[in-house]
Amino acid sequence: MVMTCPNGHPVDGSTVLRDVRRRSGAGAAARRQCTTAGDRARRRARCRGRSARRRGRGAGGVVGGDDPDTDVLESDLAALEQEIDDARSATTEAPAPTLPPTTVAPATTSPPTTRAVPPPTAAPTFPPAAPPSPGVWITVLASMDDDDPAAADARLSSLRASYGSVAWLDSDGYPSLGPGYFVLYVGPYSSGGEAVGECYSLGLPTRGDCYAAPLTQSSADRSSRLYPD
Repeated sequence: MVMTCPNGHPVDGSTVLRDVRRRSGAGAAARRQCTTAGDRARRRARCRGRSARRRGRGAGGVVGGDDPDTDVLESDLAALEQEIDDARSATTEAPAPTLPPTTVAPATTSPPTTRAVPPPTAAPTFPPAAPPSPGVWITVLASMDDDDPAAADARLSSLRASYGSVAWLDSDGYPSLGPGYFVLYVGPYSSGGEAVGECYSLGLPTRGDCYAAPLTQSSADRSSRLYPD
């Protein structure tokens, strides 16, 4: 199929069609080329149709829709337009892939740190005797940590069962004894000799079981303690 441009140059229409087919798969750029080629083909077809009609008028022939050449051109043009539409449909861009949603793991929250609060210091269940006046002496039979009143209770019961009247006091009130103890004792006495003599009376002649201690407000008096051995 030969087409003639307005400038009179013949162009092979099948070549144009093959070029359109070859470029139809090149995406958006190919579609623009197809459209341009189709526009050129339409212009060429219209140009040839006008030339054919002019030749028909000059020769006294039939013009318009009854011209065989015009019918051929219109048929070729329709076929070319269908090819262009097919090329455009073939180059329709595929939809972008749908990405799965991104799941963000929740931040791990550490539980609040709970600090254990020690219970308040309890006292032995036996009521203390009247606090001795500073300046006297006592016969110490045991010193128990003040953070374990149950143990102090048990030891006090045992000593009372063995030696009768045994009392207790909190050493925090007497610097001469040292802080932090429940002191289990017999007394008080007016002198250190009397207090240490009680150790012998009770049958406790060793310092690991009994000693005499002054009750004062001076920590220096800790060195004044008396021992039976």
